[in-house]
Amino acid sequence: MVQFFINQICPAIRGDFRRFKSIYVSQIPIPTATELEKQVIEILVNYVLYLTAALKDIPSQGEALRESSMDKLMNSYFEQIIDALVTELYLPEELHNHDRYFMRYVLTENLPDLDQIKGDKMVGLREIFEKLFDKDHPLRVGIFFLDSVPAVRVIRGLK
Repeated sequence: MVQFFINQICPAIRGDFRRFKSIYVSQIPIPTATELEKQVIEILVNYVLYLTAALKDIPSQGEALRESSMDKLMNSYFEQIIDALVTELYLPEELHNHDRYFMRYVLTENLPDLDQIKGDKMVGLREIFEKLFDKDHPLRVGIFFLDSVPAVRVIRGLK
């Protein structure tokens, strides 16, 4: 969202590089979010930070390769959920008019803070991922069809 905005207001220099000055940065709109919405986004960001750190040290052979591939998918999916939540904060009317809701589904999951996950955190995160990544889960369906919203297509540069 912010990248799209920056591309609209910042002059391009040498190809796609943008002049990133305070006069432009100060114009970036910051959507309002409730404390609960901020907390759930923070929880997901902590999942991604934990997974990113854990995945950089995983060997890429045998059984570890299969697990590592699934864990990379899990990390990517958590990032997609964050992107969808932020998009909903910026464009609630556009998304809701197309029956795309994300925050309400994430909030109903009561995601635990990373430090609340007992035992092996990776196992706990995999359980959360499996639930949220179920093919019929409304979050996954909404993310899959997010590009069907015209405003999202414009922002993502899709035709």
